[in-house]
Amino acid sequence: MNIAPRTMVVRNPYKRRAPPEDVLLRETVDTLVTTWWSVDIQKTRAPGHATEIARRAAAAGVDVVAACGHDGTVSELSKG
Repeated sequence: MNIAPRTMVVRNPYKRRAPPEDVLLRETVDTLVTTWWSVDIQKTRAPGHATEIARRAAAAGVDVVAACGHDGTVSELSKG
């Protein structure tokens, strides 16, 4: 039995400047799904929430946690 790698994309919907997020996120998810990855998207709600999400993902055995945001989102994920 082949188990798909699990990934979680943590999205910061409050970031101020970025490429059109919906397009970037859709392309990323489409690519992962077509290569047989399991994808879960989580939105941050407040400062520090990305760290909490990353800790839960690690405890659940998620293989990859990716950021869709700016350096603050990346920084918070790295602390989780």
